[in-house]
This record gives sequence, structure tokens and C-alpha cells, in this order.
Amino acid sequence: MTVNYCIMPQPQGFDCSTLIEEDKKGIEQGTQFKSFGTAYAAAHATRPATIGIVLSSSPLALLAWFVAL
Repeated sequence: MTVNYCIMPQPQGFDCSTLIEEDKKGIEQGTQFKSFGTAYAAAHATRPATIGIVLSSSPLALLAWFVAL
């Protein structure tokens, strides 16, 4: 399964007060995901081998990786 996540800025002049609660909740979840859920993708986009090298060389790094998830 392929998932695309395109970060889009809020349109200029858009009034968020007109959104329904479900949409506001979705925007909040998207903001949280952007802040906390995209580090893995960013690391692989810039240096895909780095994580594998570090995790395979150190059991402590592997433990830290799983704890951080």
C-alpha cells in the first residue's frame, strides 16, 4: 500500500471558524502528525542508510528507536 502525504498550507483569507467540529479535529490531528509523525520519512528522504547503519551497530540505539516509537 502506498500512502502520499502532501503538506498543504492554509489558503490565504480562509476563515477556520466556519469549519465543522469534525474538520477542526482532522486539522488538529494533521498538525500533530506533521510535528511528531514525519521524522522517519524525513530521515529516509535525506539519508536513507543512516538509520539502518546506526540500528545495526548498536543494541542500545535499537532499544532507543523502539522506545521512541
